[in-house]
Amino acid sequence: MSFTSAPTASAATRHSRRSGQKRPRCPSSASRSARTEPRCPLRRSATSRRPLRRARRRLTARRRHCRAPARQARQARESLLKTLLAQRRLPEHGWDEPTLKLALAELAALDSNTFVGNAGVGEREGRVICPLVAARHFGLAHGIGRSGDIAEAQPKAAGSSLIYALTNALAADALRRAGGAGVSECVTLPLATGMSVTLTLLALRQLRPNARHVLWPRIDQKSCLKAVSAAGLTPVPIENLLDGDELRTDLDALAAKLSEIGADDVLCVLTTTSCFAPRGVDKLLDVARLCAEQGVPHLCNNAYGVQCDRCMKAIASASRHGRLDCFIQSTDKNFLVPVGGAIVATADGRHGPELLAKVRSTYAGRASISPVLDLFCTLLHLGADGWLRLLERRRASFPDFRRKLEAVAAKHGERVLHTPNNGISMSVTLTPPEGSKPAGSLGASLFVRLVSGLRVVTPSAAGKTVGGISEPSRHLLGTLPEPPHRQDGRWHPLRVLRRALLGLPVRVLLCRVRHRHRGRRRRPLPAPPRQGARRVEEAAAPAKGKGGRRGRRSGERVLRRQGPGPREGFPAQPLRQGVCAGRATRALHDSGAALLRGEGGGEGGGGRVSACGAEHAAHPLTKP
Repeated sequence: MSFTSAPTASAATRHSRRSGQKRPRCPSSASRSARTEPRCPLRRSATSRRPLRRARRRLTARRRHCRAPARQARQARESLLKTLLAQRRLPEHGWDEPTLKLALAELAALDSNTFVGNAGVGEREGRVICPLVAARHFGLAHGIGRSGDIAEAQPKAAGSSLIYALTNALAADALRRAGGAGVSECVTLPLATGMSVTLTLLALRQLRPNARHVLWPRIDQKSCLKAVSAAGLTPVPIENLLDGDELRTDLDALAAKLSEIGADDVLCVLTTTSCFAPRGVDKLLDVARLCAEQGVPHLCNNAYGVQCDRCMKAIASASRHGRLDCFIQSTDKNFLVPVGGAIVATADGRHGPELLAKVRSTYAGRASISPVLDLFCTLLHLGADGWLRLLERRRASFPDFRRKLEAVAAKHGERVLHTPNNGISMSVTLTPPEGSKPAGSLGASLFVRLVSGLRVVTPSAAGKTVGGISEPSRHLLGTLPEPPHRQDGRWHPLRVLRRALLGLPVRVLLCRVRHRHRGRRRRPLPAPPRQGARRVEEAAAPAKGKGGRRGRRSGERVLRRQGPGPREGFPAQPLRQGVCAGRATRALHDSGAALLRGEGGGEGGGGRVSACGAEHAAHPLTKP
């Protein structure tokens, strides 16, 4: 007995649609149409509901179409973050600000202080009361590291720990692209260069506990000596050799001192790459080979040498063919971030990883993430192409700058020193004519004219004591030497400024600034009178006709001093109420310029007033 199943309604419907026949009406629908009772007015027929369905479908499709670009844009930014986490190197192109903010928000959400419903009961839970401070740090308040290791991940700060690991990877990639081939590992410290050198020496001291001496080819910079002395070590300066106009490393003296002290008593050799001309870069390759032969660690102070390919290539060569345990560079000088960070890196696979591990474990407690976050955002903002573009621009600008400086120096009878082994700094001879201002006043004069960053080196018989080393200052930098007295018995303004900076008693007080606001006048502030003298102020006679006063500006007074003593008969000098451009800083700059021009007050009395109205008044208590 066989059973044959009847075709279903759906199959029949599909067959009718394919054949083009009309869809048959079901009996139920035929019976409904034959009804005679009236239809409910609230019920809609199938034909009336079709336009609503079509409109709803079109609206849904339009919404999906509008959301698609926004979703794609967010997915594109998220893919950049995923690529960074996977590759851990500089992106080819820099990120824009919305991408950086999105990445920081995603990473900051991983810290426990940003959890929804978090209840922190400990003493260090990332509490920030000021909204401005919280916004400045993007909610990252836990810091980095733990008490045992600065690079160790924090369970409560997963986002901060991830940022620190990414920053170290990005910094190593940036060093390799700058010319440091072979850089395998680096540690970003929330310390400036000097303290980072101290921390590295302390870590190295744990590996060599019996060594106490640091051989140091001399560079006249206080922070280097202080970094050695702060670690409880003894610096041994090695004088440089003069090769033409340039100072270079004396390898024979270094080898002789190493043999004299003994390799076991020498903690390391501390060399320098970036320095001021006429000193050149240390002979890193020769020193590295000497350290490899004697088994002595070798550290390099590469403070602002990342931007110079010559310094980075010298570091790579010394690490490959000799011994260079690690090199330290600043973040603000090389990567254009605020001061407060340094990078300790190594390209030596034999000795570097052990030292960097000891540096990480030597850091006590947690560390601030602010310098690390600045470097992280800057490297992502630049990208690989932006970073290489900055390096190439500096490399191309240096020869042009040197040619223009040579032209200016030749115009004034000076010359630029020949320092072929220094690709960062340049030096110019300075021979002031007889009877002119001291040579050291040039640095101060340029500074008040908003030119900063230069150094004026002048010979001085006065000695200096830095880091426990006291010797005559033959090469030490001094922008303000001790000038002689004036012929009239008053102190030279540079002498006054120098003693003020050193905290010594001075005979001039700097300074009180008076302002004349727009639309209103104020009387000048009276200066403290000298004992035994009296002041006589005479108002200037008004000019005839239109114009107010004649010969003097508005608010001008004439100051005369009368009385016994050496100031008797001192000529009257105008005491003008100057016009300040709305800023007290401009007034202070101009007052400093007036002091350097010799317009400062002398012993026991007031002097001229600078163009912006800063009065240099004297006081009896300022006499030594």
